[in-house]
Amino acid sequence: MVKLHNIRAVYLLLPVLLWMGEHCAAQRQSKDKVVYFIDSQTKKSNISLALNASPFFSSRRIMSDSIGAGGLPVGSSNEKRTSPIFTYSFGGDLVFRVASSLEIWLGAQYSVLGFKDKNYEWNNAEYQLDSRLRFINVPIQFSFRGTITEVFDLEFIPVVQLNFLQSYKGKITESGSGNLINEFDITDEARPFNLTLGISLSGNFRLAEEFSLFVRPFFHYMLNPMFENNMNFPRERYFSTGLTLGLRYYLY
Repeated sequence: MVKLHNIRAVYLLLPVLLWMGEHCAAQRQSKDKVVYFIDSQTKKSNISLALNASPFFSSRRIMSDSIGAGGLPVGSSNEKRTSPIFTYSFGGDLVFRVASSLEIWLGAQYSVLGFKDKNYEWNNAEYQLDSRLRFINVPIQFSFRGTITEVFDLEFIPVVQLNFLQSYKGKITESGSGNLINEFDITDEARPFNLTLGISLSGNFRLAEEFSLFVRPFFHYMLNPMFENNMNFPRERYFSTGLTLGLRYYLY
């Protein structure tokens, strides 16, 4: 009788054990699916590429007007007469997503800075002075992002920019006729390497799963004077303000 009761108990418990096994397996499968979905999502877009172009206004700030006679033809130190010029930069970036709301942008750019002096005094006469500085820049940007909608992100971006001077050239022309009076190249006298700090606010618009468009107003300011400890040139720093337009491609 004991054995018969045991057999009956096993038959009664068998459906319950089978149901519990199927339920646990279903829970594990469901849990595995959820974990796999989240992990695949977090691994998307960790690396992306971006191309950009920036039209902006550039000018200089005079830090010291103690200039020797050898500083001509760029010895104009009257900052009130200095006017900004419209110029540009363009380049590309490699973007790394290190957290859900933080990205690091590493790039390379070709950039032109400069200024204009419409009432430049030289040889007891007034002319127009135009200066152009050309750089290869390496910007390092930190993007702090906040998602506004499914297709729009707002980004706050501080930037440190490494500036490698390629040339510092200019010309002096007659104010009225525009006739060329003199040209100069003072690349060798200028600082070959400089640092620029900047800040921008960006709107990132998702056009498709792989592409987005970003628009960034910015302000950049050069940390070091272009001419340091040289009494023949003014201690000048450059600044710029403008707009960056770019296209970004997300790698999966």
